[in-house]
Amino acid sequence: ANLDTLGNVHDEIRMLASCGMTPARAIAAATRDSARVLGLENEIGVVEEGMKADLVVVDGDPTHDLECLSKIREVIVGGRVADREFLTAR
Repeated sequence: ANLDTLGNVHDEIRMLASCGMTPARAIAAATRDSARVLGLENEIGVVEEGMKADLVVVDGDPTHDLECLSKIREVIVGGRVADREFLTAR
């Protein structure tokens, strides 16, 4: 994951919502549903114990307001908090 990738995913989620999906449904389509389509639902796509997860922590609740996606507080990659320098290098 890098900062450009995060932006692209967030743009895709916003585009899905602009087509009529609720914010929560658009997020699920970009995460859980995408993992299922790729056959990776037992590894990624949801936040559960035992799953591989890179997380973006934002201020607010993006399932109700997608503008929260632009308020990134921190990014967790491979179980550690990543700084901008790490993300840019990846």
